[in-house]
Amino acid sequence: MFALICFLAGIILIAVQTSLVAALPAWLPFYNLLIPYVIFLSLFRRASEALPQILWVGLVMGMISGAPSTVYLMVFIILFILFRNIKNYFQLVDSFLFVILIAVGVVIEHLVFGVVSILQDLAVAPSLFTAYVVFIHFMWAVLTGPLLFAIFSRAFYGMDRYQARRSEKLS
Repeated sequence: MFALICFLAGIILIAVQTSLVAALPAWLPFYNLLIPYVIFLSLFRRASEALPQILWVGLVMGMISGAPSTVYLMVFIILFILFRNIKNYFQLVDSFLFVILIAVGVVIEHLVFGVVSILQDLAVAPSLFTAYVVFIHFMWAVLTGPLLFAIFSRAFYGMDRYQARRSEKLS
């Protein structure tokens, strides 16, 4: 049941990312919506539940986006590894930690894409527009992080309650 709901959540996020977010004007770029999803799974779900979801979302997004091969998968695995046990080291309110990690995740995604583009072209071409995009993505992450945390928390809490009630009935 968990895998099916996560699969549907991933499909919805990929659909929103590739259709609605892609239609935003160039002066108002929005960050990758799968970053908060990956971070939420990394922080609040067991690795056995989170890792298969992260792997398939990374592969599908990589195939759909036209980005260099497996770069999304690489970004998501890096985020999973970096943020998996971070709650042990930082004693912050979950929603505040989540917002900070989304912003850091956005920056990490830009760094990975920058390194991949440098390795492909063997040239560095940073511009003021690139800095603007990273800044806008960072601000979007700070503004939308609490909302996404509330949505993910509510959805996964409801799913956990449903599974607990179902297992009690079967016992």
